Amino acid sequence: MNVSKVFLGLTVHRGNDCVTPKDLVNIVIPIIKHCDKYGGIMLWNRYSDAITNYSAQVKDYVCPDRRLYSTAATLVASSSV
Repeated sequence: MNVSKVFLGLTVHRGNDCVTPKDLVNIVIPIIKHCDKYGGIMLWNRYSDAITNYSAQVKDYVCPDRRLYSTAATLVASSSV
């Protein structure tokens, strides 16, 4: 299989079984960002993200290509209308 980018999928909710924004930025991202195929993260789900503000806390650290984040944010915003 030829894959150009791989995204790390994370659940977002309040609870002990979630990777905290602090742990993602300080532990996980420093390890995976060196992978040539790393494309960023994807969060499940938008409702919990809106409540926890998770994406806003990590967006400057996790997305290697700012255009990807902008495109995803536009798609999410337009699909929630």
